[in-house]
Formats: sequence, C-alpha cells, structure tokens
Amino acid sequence: MTYAHGGEIVARSLAAQGVSTIYTLCGGHVAPVYDGCLNHDIAVIDFRHEQAAAHAADAHARLTRNVGVALVTAGPGVTDAVTGESIPVDKAAGDPVIAGTTNGHGALVAEATATAATNTLARVVDLVSEAQEQKGRGQQFMERFARIYSPAVLALGAAVLLIGGAVSGDWSEWALRAATVLVAAAPCALVISIPVTYVAAMGRA
Repeated sequence: MTYAHGGEIVARSLAAQGVSTIYTLCGGHVAPVYDGCLNHDIAVIDFRHEQAAAHAADAHARLTRNVGVALVTAGPGVTDAVTGESIPVDKAAGDPVIAGTTNGHGALVAEATATAATNTLARVVDLVSEAQEQKGRGQQFMERFARIYSPAVLALGAAVLLIGGAVSGDWSEWALRAATVLVAAAPCALVISIPVTYVAAMGRA
C-alpha cells in the first residue's frame, strides 16, 4: 500500500481538474500542497497579499476559461482573500458591503447598487483603454515611424540577401550578412524607448 500526504492528494485533485497554476501567499501549513504541486507540474506563484492572489486566480479563470485557484492560509487569510480585510469587520444597517463579502452569522438583506459594468475591475479596464487612446505625441510619432521603418528594414535585409547571393553565389555568407543588417538596423530599441520612458517616469513619481 502506498501512502500520500494531504498536500499530494490536493495536488492530484487539482491536476485532475486541469489546473496548471495556483496563486498563493506562502504559509507553513499549506507547504505540503506546494510539494504536491511540484510533483504534478503545477506552477506555484507567490504573492505578498492574499487578496492579490485571489484577484490573480479570478483573472486566470476569466482569461483562460479554466479553473483559477487561490491557495491561502486558514482563518484571517481566507477573509482577507475575499474582502481585503485581515479580520472580520462588523457591519451595521446602512453600511456598504463589497462583492464577495462573507456573512459570518445572522440574516443579511443587501441591496445591489452597482453592476458588473461599474465595479472596480471594469473601471480599471476603462481607464487603461482610455489611456491607450490618449497617447502622447512622442508615442504617436514612434508608432507612425515604426510603420514605415520596420518594413523598410525588412526589405533592406531581403535585398542584401537576394542581390548579394545572386551576384556572388555564396548564399550562406549573404544570409549571415542579411541577418546582421536586420539585427543592427532593428527598430526595437528605438520604438520601445518611449514606453520605457513613461514607465520610468511613473516609477519615479
């Protein structure tokens, strides 16, 4: 008879459901699950906050249409993953409750005041979309420049290969030279410079 610890059994169940990644905040009493996941090629991504792990698992499920798994520690960790509160918070009549709130005891009558189109995630998506539409002049110029420059570099590389190979007959040598032209003239560093500049500026801010 073979024996398996609890973490191995959990990992087997996850693998049977097609889970390829779990999102977690590392805790000692769930470490056996990590060991089991490694045995079944399930990636373990660690976060610094339970709520971040829960959001990542939710995003994973929405984007891949597969099971999203957040593995958090017992007690306050579970509450924190769902509500963002490290300990249960008392609510009185008239207090707002966010989506995913767990009712600890008693009856609860709640009124929905927002829809999925107006929740925090939807607002983040709208803000990102709006920011992408309102690009700076530098970024707009680089995108227009790349639309012309990139095909020109590809055409130049092809010309080096075809003309040089046809004239000399040494196709391997001119293929290497064409690749050198493509690498040297590649617009990657130039085109990416504007977004990197924006990110660096936001980081300093």
